[in-house]
Amino acid sequence: LHAAEDVRNRLFDELPACARWAADRGGESAKGLRERILRTFRNAVDQNRLPDRGQLQALEQERLTEAQRLEVKLLQLFELARQLEKELERDQVARPEELDRLAQLTREASAGLDEMASLVRDYAVQLDRRAANESAHPQPSLWRDIRDAARCPLLPAGLRSDLCRWLEQFAEMMNASWWQDYEERQAGRKAPTEKDYVERLGFRRGMWSAFWAIQTLSLAARDSVSINELWDRWYRAWREATRDHPAAGSSESGFVPVEESVLELGRMLRGEWLTKRLQVERAVRSASEDIRVRRAQLRRADRLARTLHPCDAVKLAGDDRPTPALAAFEQSELLLLQAERYLDDFWADWYQTAVEECLTAVDRLQVPQWQKRRRELASRLAGRRTAKVDVQGGPVRFGTKQRVEARLNVVPDGDLPKGLAAVWLNWDTDTGVVLEHAGRRSLRLGFADSSGARPSVGFALRKVRFDPSRCPFTFEADAHVLFRGHSWPPPKGTKAVRIEPCRPKGTVLAYRALNVPYGAVRVAGLDLRPILFVLDCSYSMDKPLPDGPTRFESAVEVLRKTFESLAAQPRLGPVREAGLMVFGHRSRKLKTDNSPVVNSHWEGKVPDAVAKDPCNDYELAVPVRPLGPQQSQRLHEWLQSLQPWGNTPLLAAIRDAYRSLSERADISEALVVVITDGQDTCDPDGQIRRRLKQMLARQHRMHKRIELLLVGFTVDEETATVLRALASELGAKFVVATGADLGRRLREATDPRPFAVRSLQTGKMYTAPLGQTCSHLPLGQYEVRFGPFQRQVTIAGGETLALELDNRGLKLLGPALKYRTATSVNGVMFGCREFHEDRRTKRAELVFSLMPQDLYSGFLVRPAEVCFRVRPLDQSGSEPPSMTVRERADETVPTWEVTIEDWPRGAGAEVQVYWKPVITPADTRAILLSELRQPQQVAIPIDATRQLTLSLSRVGDGRSSAVAIEIRPAQPAGLVPRDRDFFEHLANLRLRLARPDASAPLNLPFSRELIESEETVIYRFPALPEGVRSDELVLWVTSWHSLRTDAARLNKPLRLPRPDE
Repeated sequence: LHAAEDVRNRLFDELPACARWAADRGGESAKGLRERILRTFRNAVDQNRLPDRGQLQALEQERLTEAQRLEVKLLQLFELARQLEKELERDQVARPEELDRLAQLTREASAGLDEMASLVRDYAVQLDRRAANESAHPQPSLWRDIRDAARCPLLPAGLRSDLCRWLEQFAEMMNASWWQDYEERQAGRKAPTEKDYVERLGFRRGMWSAFWAIQTLSLAARDSVSINELWDRWYRAWREATRDHPAAGSSESGFVPVEESVLELGRMLRGEWLTKRLQVERAVRSASEDIRVRRAQLRRADRLARTLHPCDAVKLAGDDRPTPALAAFEQSELLLLQAERYLDDFWADWYQTAVEECLTAVDRLQVPQWQKRRRELASRLAGRRTAKVDVQGGPVRFGTKQRVEARLNVVPDGDLPKGLAAVWLNWDTDTGVVLEHAGRRSLRLGFADSSGARPSVGFALRKVRFDPSRCPFTFEADAHVLFRGHSWPPPKGTKAVRIEPCRPKGTVLAYRALNVPYGAVRVAGLDLRPILFVLDCSYSMDKPLPDGPTRFESAVEVLRKTFESLAAQPRLGPVREAGLMVFGHRSRKLKTDNSPVVNSHWEGKVPDAVAKDPCNDYELAVPVRPLGPQQSQRLHEWLQSLQPWGNTPLLAAIRDAYRSLSERADISEALVVVITDGQDTCDPDGQIRRRLKQMLARQHRMHKRIELLLVGFTVDEETATVLRALASELGAKFVVATGADLGRRLREATDPRPFAVRSLQTGKMYTAPLGQTCSHLPLGQYEVRFGPFQRQVTIAGGETLALELDNRGLKLLGPALKYRTATSVNGVMFGCREFHEDRRTKRAELVFSLMPQDLYSGFLVRPAEVCFRVRPLDQSGSEPPSMTVRERADETVPTWEVTIEDWPRGAGAEVQVYWKPVITPADTRAILLSELRQPQQVAIPIDATRQLTLSLSRVGDGRSSAVAIEIRPAQPAGLVPRDRDFFEHLANLRLRLARPDASAPLNLPFSRELIESEETVIYRFPALPEGVRSDELVLWVTSWHSLRTDAARLNKPLRLPRPDE
C-alpha cells in the first residue's frame, strides 16, 4: 500500500506538467496522430467511458516517431494513474485479494514512468546529434523540435542545457525575416481551404489544449465534476462558435468562445486540482483525544459501510451515513491546516481573505470536534497585521576599483515569523554594465538581537564588462527577499541601492611600440650606368646560323630589341644613356694580294685612312646619350644601314670606346659590351694591346669604373680561348653566346644591378634588385652599397628604410613635413606631417616624424624613449588630454601617430617632445611583481634636492598574461604641494617590465591613466610575451626628473595652426 501510494503521488505530481508540455507542442508531424487520438477519445466519451488500455495499445502499434511515442506513452500513464487511484479508494484491508491487482498496477505505473523518462532522454539525444550534424544550416523544423523537447519536465538537466545552447545558437542564425519568408513559402504551396481557416481560428490548438486539460482534471475530479460533462460543454461551445463562420479566417467572433471555453476548463482544473493536491500534501498533526477517537469511529463506520450489508453496517456503527461524515471531518481538518499555514505566512492582504474563507467553510461543515481549533485560529487572525520587509542601502561607488562591497540593511515591518531568508540583487540589464556578484545571501529573520542592530547582508560586486562611453551615469538595483517560500517585494517606488560604476575622470596615455625583430631596406631609382655597345661588322659575321639568319642579322635584331627594352624601363629620375660603336663595316683586305677594297654598298663617306688601311675601320656611330626618342631613332637607323664587310680591328675599337667614355667628365662608371665572332686581326705586334692596358691603368687611378664585357658570338673553342685570355688580361668578363643565347646574355648585362646590404656585426650580405625591398633584416647596423655609393643605416625593427639612387649617392627618402621646427636638434629635424580633426568624435589625429638634416649622409637611430606633450593652443596650463601614441611601421624615419580625445573644436596645437637614443636607468631597485601583492614603497627624485615617496600595488584580476599597477603618493599632502608640477611628475613616471637577469626592459605596449581627483596613476601592460609569466618579471621605476635629464628636446615648442587652415 505504501509503494502504491508513493507511485500514485509521483504520477499525480509529474503528469500535469507533462500534460502542459504535450498541449504546448507544435509542429505538423504529429497532426495525424492528434486527430486519431481526439477521435478515439470523442467516441469513448460519447459512450460515457474513457478509452481502455487496449485502444491505447492499438495506437502504440502504429509507426510513430519518437515525439509521437512520447504522447501515446503519456496517455497510457494517465490511464494507469486513474486505475491506481480507483484501487486505492477501496478498503484494501477488507479485500486482500485485490492487493495483487494493486501491486501489478504499481509495477506497471513505475515502469511506465521510467520508460517515459527513457523515451524523453533518447529523443533529446537524437535531437542533440541532429543539431550537431545540421549546425551549419539548421532548419526551422529542427528548431521547433528542440524547443518542444526542452519544455518536457522529464528531461535531464544536462540534456536540457545542451538543447538550450542549440536554441540560442540557431536563434542567432535564423532571424525573424528569414522565418517569415519561410512560413510564407510554405503557405504558398497550396491554396487555402476551409480546413486552413478553421486551423487559423485556433480550433485544433484549442481542442488539443482542452483535451490535455481534461486528462489532468480526471486525476482530481472523481465525484464533484463529470469528465463527460466538461468535454460536452467545450464541444458544444466550439460547434456554436464555428457554425456561423465556417471559413471566416479573419473573423474574431468564432475565436473568443473557443478561448473562453478553454479558460473555463482551466479554472475548473485549478479548483479541483488544488483540492487534490492539498489532500496529497496533508500532514499528520497532533490532535486532542476526542478528535482521534472521532476519526477512528468515522473510519470504522466507513469501512463497515463499504464491506457489509447496509443493515448490518448501521447496526454495528450506529451511523446511517458514515462516508459523508468522514468526508466532512477530513475536509474540516484540511481547511484548518491550510488556515494555519496562511497565518504563518501572513505577509499580504490576500492571506487574511484566505484564512477567513477557510474558517467560514469549517463553520458550514459543522464538525463539533474542530470548533475549538477554529476559535483559536480566529483569535490569532484578529491579532495579526500585514508584515513587510524593506531593504535599505547606501550608494555604492566603484571609483578606481573593480571590486566593491554593497552592504544592505533588512528592515522588517510588522509581526514577522522566524526563518531563514534569501536576499539577492537585481537590476536592469540594459544599463550596459555587467556585474558579477555572489548570488543569494542567507539572513536570519524574526530572531531577537541583544545589540538591537538591524540584520544586514553584504554583496561583493565586481565589474566584468563596462561601457565607459555612457559615463557619467548611475543605475539602481532592487533587493529581492525570499522568505518562507514567498517573494517579498520591496515597497512600491523604492530602490535598495544606487550603483555608480563610472570611475572619476582621468587622462590616459596609451603607447604602442613596434616590437618587430626585423626590418627592411628598399633602394629606388635606375641603374644609370651608361652602356656603349661595340658591334663586329667583319665579313665573318655574314655566315649563316643553323636556324636560318646570318650571325650579323641575328646580332642586329638582338641589339634592336635591347635598345627598345632599355628605353622602356621605368624611371624615377634621369633616362639611361646608351650608344653604338661599329668596326669592319666599310673596308677590307683581299686574301690574294692584301689590297684594300671599299664596301660599295656603304652610303656614307669612307675616310681615306679607312680606305687605305682596313685596320682603321672603327667608328663611334652613335655617341652615348640619353635614350630618348631621337637617340632611339638614330640607333635604329644605324643598325639598318650596317652590313658585314671588313676585317676585325677589335682592340682598336675597344680602345676607342674606352677613350670616348673617359673623356666624359660627368661619367664615373660605364659599361662596354663588345659583340664579336673572332679575334683581333690588326695587332700583330701587340702594340695596341699594350696601349690599351696603359689606358685602363690611368682610368683606374682617375676612379673611372668602366666595365668591359666580351661576348664571343658563335665562336669555336680556339677563338674562345684567345678571347678569354684577352678578357683576363684586360680585367674584363667573357661569355660565349650562340644564336639563341645572345639576347639573354645582353639582358643579363643591361638589367639593373642589385644593391647590397651588409651587416656590420656579422658580415652577412643581402642583395635585392633596384626598386625592390631587401626584407627580414635582423636588428643591427648595416652598410648599403650600390656601385660607388654607400651609406650606413640602423635597423631598429619594423621600419622600411627607403633610399633613392641619384648622381650624388644614396638619398634617404624622408616624408614631407607640413610643419617643422626652424632649427635642428643635434642634426635632427622634428615636424608634423598630418593634423586632422574629427569634429563629430572630438578627436584630433597627428603624425610626427624625426628626420636627419642631411638626407645623404645623416645617421638617425629611432629613439629608445620618446615623450610627447600636445596641448591645445592657449591651454598650456590645463590638465593634459588623453592620447594614444603608436609607432608607425614600414616608415623610413621614426614616425608616431598621436590620437587625442576631447579636442577643442578648431583649436591649434602646441607640441613639445623629448627623446633619447638609449633607455634611462631605473631610479630604484628592481621590484619583483610577486612582491606587489602587498603595497611597496619607493622613493624617486623630483628635482636635485627633493624626493617623492610612492606606494605601488598590483591591481586587477591577477591574470598572468596582463599586469596592472596602481601608484599613489605615500607622503602626506603637506610635504609636496599638489600643483601642476606635482601631477606632471606623477603622470610622466615611467614603469617598465624586464626579466630579472636582463640588461634592457621588454618592449611592451602600455597605458597610463592619471586620476587627479584621487591622486592615482594606473599603469597597464595588456599583453605579455608568449610563454612569459608575470611573476617571473621585475619592475623598473624611472622618474620624470631622470627621463628629462640629458634628453633631446625642442628649443621652442612647435605651434600648429588650426586644422582647417
